[in-house]
Amino acid sequence: MADNRLYTFSPETREELRKFRLGTSRAKDPQARIYIIDVKTKEIRADSNDTYSKLEDIADELPDSSPRFVLLSYPYTLASGRLSVPYVLLYYLPENCNPSSRMMYAGAVELFRNTAEVQRVIEVENEGDVLDIEKKLNACLEGDDNTCAYQKISGYYTPGTFQQYVVTSAKYATPIPDEVQSAEAAPILCAGLTVYSALLKSNTSPGNWIVISGAGGGLGHLAVQYASRVMGLRVIAIDHGSKKDLAESCGAEIFFDFTKYADAELAAAVKQGANNGRGAHAVLVVNAANKAYESALLFLKPMGTLVCVGMPEGQPIPIQSAYPARITNQQFRIVGQYGSILPIPSEWIH
Repeated sequence: MADNRLYTFSPETREELRKFRLGTSRAKDPQARIYIIDVKTKEIRADSNDTYSKLEDIADELPDSSPRFVLLSYPYTLASGRLSVPYVLLYYLPENCNPSSRMMYAGAVELFRNTAEVQRVIEVENEGDVLDIEKKLNACLEGDDNTCAYQKISGYYTPGTFQQYVVTSAKYATPIPDEVQSAEAAPILCAGLTVYSALLKSNTSPGNWIVISGAGGGLGHLAVQYASRVMGLRVIAIDHGSKKDLAESCGAEIFFDFTKYADAELAAAVKQGANNGRGAHAVLVVNAANKAYESALLFLKPMGTLVCVGMPEGQPIPIQSAYPARITNQQFRIVGQYGSILPIPSEWIH
């Protein structure tokens, strides 16, 4: 059942939400209101007429075992010195609340978010989370959700991955076209999201050359397809010789079997294949070999970008070729991409 048919807002509550949003947009102190869902009527309304200006007071008013919605305007000074007043929804969901209450509030989150026109939804579980809300806002305000220290990763830190249904924010959901089977879409929502986000950091344009190291693996073969068929990049694939047919079928123009070359020979061959010997615009390392990272900078043209995705196991080893003089003289960029929580465009799934 759609949430807009199950839950209701009175005209008075809708007007109250509008006035609160506009009236607190330039607040100098925190401004908050607490909302509940009526169990019988499913009406979403204010818990009281009180407006709170201290985080401590908000925390004191939240019940120990029942969910609540908290609208919060929170003045915050950015690193630049500019004052920002983010308008967020705190979704208070204590660990010990009963399943029926949990589901009732979970089903209303997106409706409340859209009706109140908030910028972010932030989950809080206890009094400490509320008092530390400024820490939770840091990544949000910087537009860097992926490094938020408070994110919850299904199947990794948060159970429930193997259930038939799961509730999530629409902001982070990827619509799957009806004609695409779930089993076909599943790899795209993990490996696909990761390499998609990594390619966006490669600083490349259609027609540019990109080297994909580990091109025949789970991440790599998707990266080759997105790079060549969606982004219009020219792909040089590097992997074991047994992956040659797969890499080329996915769109690689040139393939190198790394087992057939010494390090210097492979670097020379790769650079010769891209930009008439000048080198590739970007290198994407998706395998977990330290040697792949060591070689990667040798494939780049000046001002090229190395995107790091694969994570070698064991004792951490610095990138051997990444000494300051080389990076400075060649003006290289080295960036990382650790998975992704952002949705992938549905057209990329086809």
